Amino acid sequence: MNEGISNKKRVVMTTIGSLGDLHPYLALALEMRKHNVDPVIVTSSAYRAKVESLNIEFHPLRPTVPDLDTAEETVMVEKIMDPQRGAEYLFKELLIPAVRESYQDLQVASQRADLLITHPLVLAGPLLAQKTGLPWFSTVLAPTSLWSNYDPFVFPTAPWLYRVMRFGGPMAARVFKNLLENLTNSWLKPVYEFRQELGLPRGAHPMFAGNIRGDLISHSFHECCASHKPTGLPKL
Repeated sequence: MNEGISNKKRVVMTTIGSLGDLHPYLALALEMRKHNVDPVIVTSSAYRAKVESLNIEFHPLRPTVPDLDTAEETVMVEKIMDPQRGAEYLFKELLIPAVRESYQDLQVASQRADLLITHPLVLAGPLLAQKTGLPWFSTVLAPTSLWSNYDPFVFPTAPWLYRVMRFGGPMAARVFKNLLENLTNSWLKPVYEFRQELGLPRGAHPMFAGNIRGDLISHSFHECCASHKPTGLPKL
């Protein structure tokens, strides 16, 4: 082996969101270093100082978001957390318009990578893995990312809907999920167009199943939160 060439595995982890979306990957990175693995974190530039303070390799990921603890960040968070339009703002205004830039950033960071680990909101992650054939490990940080027809998601603005789905059983929950997919497909046109440019099939819906169809899926929430979710998932 040539001198200076590391025999360590290089694992790229990409995430976006709050500190709660970052910390699980930082914990993984610190543990990886104990096992002859070079971890790489690809996330918002706002977290560069935090990641690099732990001596972890950092790469920026677009979309560009406001710096922490600024008035602009407060406005953005308020929009995302809006119970009526928060999801629409998050996907239509932030994530989907930047999917090409996210792909470019992740492509640069993933050079010489042996494994890609993705957060559900990084829409470019599955595209890169499927285009390049890079081994892909998808993670789930909250039970709501694993849609269940037997224990459907409770919408805080429509508790009555949960009762309807529980009464209607798995069929009602399945119909409602299909309705959500149809309603949000128009948001995802740029993602589908980009997939086509990359020579990829349309694939599963990027907001429901398409973001967690890796070679391996892991959840990082307690079992008590997922008693009716798919079992046999490895833990982070």
